[in-house]
Amino acid sequence: MFDVATLQETLAVARDAALILLAVEGLLLATLTLLLFRAAVRGLRRLVPRMYLFMLDAQRTTSRVCGSIQRAMALMCAPFVWLNNVSANLALFARRLHAFFGSASPKGR
Repeated sequence: MFDVATLQETLAVARDAALILLAVEGLLLATLTLLLFRAAVRGLRRLVPRMYLFMLDAQRTTSRVCGSIQRAMALMCAPFVWLNNVSANLALFARRLHAFFGSASPKGR
């Protein structure tokens, strides 16, 4: 039917053709990848200066918002801080008053 030598020769030619086809496919894919990277780099070179200005504006806006939030939080916390301070001062005043008048009170009562 088939001669072994002819079959081996045919398989060798098919192997060589497949190897060449794979090499060409690899080169095409590598070239396509390099072209895509080149386009991405070009796009980034155009985008970076614009993004710098945009990011600077975003940073200014977030700083402004952060300052507003901190001021609002300070206004919301101020009554509680004042109340805590007043209660601590009243407790201190009561202890000192008790120490002053407590020692002067008669022992029999």
